[in-house]
Amino acid sequence: MNTPRSTWHRRIWAVTLAGGLAVAGLAACSSSDPEPSEPGGDAAPTAEGLAFGATKEEYIAAFADIEPITLQTQTGGAEGAPQNLGREAYIKAVEEWSGGKLKIEMAYANGIVAAATEADNALADGRLDISFSVLPSYEPDIYPVNTVLNDLSTVSPAGAFSQLVRAGWMSEAFATDEVFQAEMEEAGIVILLADQGSPFLGNSLFACAEPTDGSLSDLSGRSVSASGSAFTAQLTALGMSPITMPWNELYEGLERGVVDCGSGSFGGLQAASIQPVAQHGVIDQVPLAVSLSYVGVGQQVWEELPLVAKQLLFDRLDVFMIESSIAGMDGVASYLGDFATVSPLASDARSALEAANTALIEKVEAGAPDGVDVAGLQDLAEKWRGIVVDELGYGDTGLVEYAVDSSDYEGYDPEAFVTYLFEHVLADQRPAS
Repeated sequence: MNTPRSTWHRRIWAVTLAGGLAVAGLAACSSSDPEPSEPGGDAAPTAEGLAFGATKEEYIAAFADIEPITLQTQTGGAEGAPQNLGREAYIKAVEEWSGGKLKIEMAYANGIVAAATEADNALADGRLDISFSVLPSYEPDIYPVNTVLNDLSTVSPAGAFSQLVRAGWMSEAFATDEVFQAEMEEAGIVILLADQGSPFLGNSLFACAEPTDGSLSDLSGRSVSASGSAFTAQLTALGMSPITMPWNELYEGLERGVVDCGSGSFGGLQAASIQPVAQHGVIDQVPLAVSLSYVGVGQQVWEELPLVAKQLLFDRLDVFMIESSIAGMDGVASYLGDFATVSPLASDARSALEAANTALIEKVEAGAPDGVDVAGLQDLAEKWRGIVVDELGYGDTGLVEYAVDSSDYEGYDPEAFVTYLFEHVLADQRPAS
């Protein structure tokens, strides 16, 4: 097939860089159009690539002798949907910062690979070049190591900013422990970002076609979509009957009565557009598991990219995270308002979920794959809770409180978190070859 991607695959080996920029000291860079630096600064040209913090002008100059490159990606949902705003901003920033030389073509509504579980295979075999939705938890038998991160996503309470805590500790775990990276590389995927760090959008809930008071007796027997072993265990503890169902099949499943409820992240349920058929949301301070969604590139594609292209794809993840966070906050406030009812779990169901979460962590501790330090991961989670809540000052207001009154978050600024994450964790993962 003569796709744009396959065309540049044939040409890329002939591409040479006239010059790059030496890796220098870190500079926070969280805007798609920052103030230009003075010529001859820290990002002076060398053959080694660009320094983190290089300006748009310096990037455009570095791409001057590179032939155009087009990468293919896809996303669920429609153009401009809340869960896509960060991705669209990232794609725009990459194109602008490369002087139009590096483009990412986005197919909406999963227009290339219909099944949400196929993103990993599509990266490995070349149907996709980059994906924002690599979902290891959907295939725990294939990705047992990375599924541990997903199963431990409940160690932090469900709060408005708990996704920042998860993004911090999971990103650090992935960056500092090769066991997680190796498993994905064996599947033919290079992970650029292990957790997307969008508060609100990353928290989980379930929504039902019929009203519920959130009690065990009321939830018992209701069928519900589930993704991954952690979700399945939690929903079973609530007396529900989990059915494995990708988010992009959920609307039809609810409409046809295959399932009574749908579970997942705010972003996933928004993308599935289930509100017309599931008008009754349930969220609680006791967390449901979060299905990790990695940003990944096909390994063959990655190895053939010029260094400056790899670095630009990495550096502009700041735009992706910041814009996703802002869109997440705005989108969830609107999303919650569109439900007919939003309620927490009743006390008996909350106790059952707490017990299930404890049992889930104990199960992970007892059966973790070789090389996975579960206790160390829990320590990382506690460390990042302190960073997010105290050091960066985001606080620990619960998700239920946010659902009742989101007005306190109108001044939410994600840049402090993104800057901290890049400086303290992601900088060491920046491509150097």
